[in-house]
Amino acid sequence: MKLYPNINKAQIFLLFLAISCSRESAESLFKNGEDLWSKGKVEGSLNNFLKIINNYPKSDQYDNALFKVGELYYLNYNDYSKAIKYFRQLGASNKSITKLKFQAQIYIAEIYENSLHNYDLAIIEYQRLINNYDNWIQPWFGHYKIAECYYKKGDYSQAIIEYETLLEQFPSSSLVQESINQIVTCYYILGDCLKAFEK
Repeated sequence: MKLYPNINKAQIFLLFLAISCSRESAESLFKNGEDLWSKGKVEGSLNNFLKIINNYPKSDQYDNALFKVGELYYLNYNDYSKAIKYFRQLGASNKSITKLKFQAQIYIAEIYENSLHNYDLAIIEYQRLINNYDNWIQPWFGHYKIAECYYKKGDYSQAIIEYETLLEQFPSSSLVQESINQIVTCYYILGDCLKAFEK
């Protein structure tokens, strides 16, 4: 007994062919997109990755394309809102590779810190990095970046607290001396020379 009596062999073959072509198309678009990027043809590269996102959302290359589009908008077009949009879309994907999500989260935090100078949002994104990807980063990295954001926004008292927390929790970190130097600088800026000398 046939499971689908109204479908003949020719239709099954055409369906299989369509699925295969779809997979091939997404893969060839991705490869072509990477080749174009390496040759400096940024617009062509972006178009290839966007075609995958728009036309092949179920392909194996979909999440990779999201990441590449985010990178292109960030690194080549300085379009930070679009970069964040695609990185967030990747982060929300259920099938996304953890490494890609992790890299996308770092990019989001960096964009807020270094490009948009929105240190409050950068702090939130670095905290998200600590909470969700603690196995992917050196544990003190996120804490140091949060301290740096407080320093950059001029909240020196909170920066000191964050640097002190890093020293307390990660005394063998490679950032210990740098954190001490930053604490001293913060105390000097706050006019508390006595505490600066104590460090």
